[in-house]
Amino acid sequence: MSMKPFVLNVNAFTYAVCMAGMISVTGCVSTPVIDAGAQWEEVSRAGMLFGEGVVADKSGMVYSSDITNTAAIKENNPGGIIWRFDPRTGQAERFLQPSGMSNGLNIDKNGDLLIGQGSDGGGRGVMRMNLATRALSPVAKTFNGKQFNAVNDVVSDAQGRIYFTDVRINGNDFMELPNSVYRVDPNGTITEIGRAHV
Repeated sequence: MSMKPFVLNVNAFTYAVCMAGMISVTGCVSTPVIDAGAQWEEVSRAGMLFGEGVVADKSGMVYSSDITNTAAIKENNPGGIIWRFDPRTGQAERFLQPSGMSNGLNIDKNGDLLIGQGSDGGGRGVMRMNLATRALSPVAKTFNGKQFNAVNDVVSDAQGRIYFTDVRINGNDFMELPNSVYRVDPNGTITEIGRAHV
């Protein structure tokens, strides 16, 4: 089976992550993310299949998605897991299961966990979790009345805007929208800011 290469509208995505202060581009943030002398250390082997979306909150707790793809885990699939690692104790715990096939994670300006949910039986949208109460609320589930494909990466900026990619990677769910990049404004308005070209 031959596959066409996926080409993302890089300018729109670069603009989104640049404005969120996630990359270094002329006119954007230029502070290194990792110190030049940093030492790498394995902290956990928790998880079942595929780790993604690692993010830390202000207290230092580290969250990551475990994408439990149904092609690989056919029986008793948990529907995705979000793990929480405590660097003080060195322990990892299942924080949210099922996670709606969580993928990308982000901590927003209010300290809430933004969860990009994929396809393959997942939530196919963006959810917000209040980390103090664990209450979940939807951020983006549809665009122009059509369901997202498989939300992948999620970032947010200081103004409270949320940017995410909606790119089908796996699963057989029906695609109602093209692979795209979206912005959610604080008032809830969703705008498509970039579209993939295949």
